[in-house]
Amino acid sequence: SVIPVWREAASGDQVAHATPFAEVRTALRGAVFQKERIAMIEDYLLGHSLSVAQLSELLSAVDAEDARLALALKAAPQLTDPQNLGQMDQAFYLSSSRKKLYEAVGQ
Repeated sequence: SVIPVWREAASGDQVAHATPFAEVRTALRGAVFQKERIAMIEDYLLGHSLSVAQLSELLSAVDAEDARLALALKAAPQLTDPQNLGQMDQAFYLSSSRKKLYEAVGQ
């Protein structure tokens, strides 16, 4: 996948270069397969904080509810505005999925 962009750190270690959200959004539009979109989102979640609205937008690129939930659970600790979690209700068809996400965020 195109995300993250890897670069060499001064220590010689490989570190992820911060990828702007807009680049992720564009890359997701070009991804044909869901597996590829999921990998891009997982890569972006490494080291990025994001808003509920941004997470909701990323999840809209994923068809399978279980995959959306898994991604949302990974992103939960990095949400900058967990108080807005109710805005994500439309991202999940199953109330059990919403409940798991609320529990992960502590609401």
